Amino acid sequence: MSNSVGMFGKYLRKEHGFWRLKADVNQICYCKHSAKYGGIYAYIEPGTPGVKIVANGVPQYFADFTKLSMYLDRLEQNAERNHNGLVSALYRSANSRMLRTMAL
Repeated sequence: MSNSVGMFGKYLRKEHGFWRLKADVNQICYCKHSAKYGGIYAYIEPGTPGVKIVANGVPQYFADFTKLSMYLDRLEQNAERNHNGLVSALYRSANSRMLRTMAL
């Protein structure tokens, strides 16, 4: 399966909320940031099958959409369980503020 940069890029943008960074000649980079899990970077090299995901400083290589999706979902689930109290308080405060401004 040859790598179509557009195929992996479109999948990362639409299914997992990544956004594209400035393109390099040799690779294209997508990223996703959150206060819960920090940054996740995806590197796609034209002409090679798959995508390299770097999360928490650990690179993983995927050529299969199913395994990629399972890995990204697992990262988010682990971050949801492990986020610290400060992040939880910030989300609670933001949600509370939003609910108070809604018209009843």
